[in-house]
Amino acid sequence: MRLIALLLASGLTFTAIAAEQPSSKAKDPRTQNKVGLGGITLMDGRINFGPSFGIYPGKDKYFWGFSGGYTHMLDDKWSVSGVLAWDQEVEPQDNGPNKQSHTFTAIATVNYAINDTFTITTGIAKGFLEDSNPRKEYEFVDGDWSTGVSLGISTPINDHLSFDFSTSYEYNLTQNEYDISFDGGFSVPF
Repeated sequence: MRLIALLLASGLTFTAIAAEQPSSKAKDPRTQNKVGLGGITLMDGRINFGPSFGIYPGKDKYFWGFSGGYTHMLDDKWSVSGVLAWDQEVEPQDNGPNKQSHTFTAIATVNYAINDTFTITTGIAKGFLEDSNPRKEYEFVDGDWSTGVSLGISTPINDHLSFDFSTSYEYNLTQNEYDISFDGGFSVPF
């Protein structure tokens, strides 16, 4: 299983959110409050998309995936997001093929812009669809609950494009394990 832009351990990944305060250079008011998810920053009220990669410290397994969602700015500092994430968890095996599972996770986050560059995010995630059964077919499950915290950095390239990076500490409440994830990419409004 897997959260952000941030979300969570045991395959849940906490999807990271990066937010920017209004830029004094921005000419189009629709681009003044940009919030991103997993490395892609978009305008308020738009769809977010981004990749992620994570490791489980002390364990020989990792995950990678994608997430997309909707972010709404509450004011110039606070925002909320709803996210859908997919990930593949890989556990290398000494003999035979790697053990793999795929999970869809629903995520809700609260995001705070510390300044024009840094954002901190927290939230909750719940896995709901996975293929960890012997048939390797997706089925609805009562998946793990996870939470986490993320620090995002946004570096503007110009008024409409930025590079974003975030790192997250994610904790799987159900399985009592944690992971660290990394998200990055270019931010482009569309």
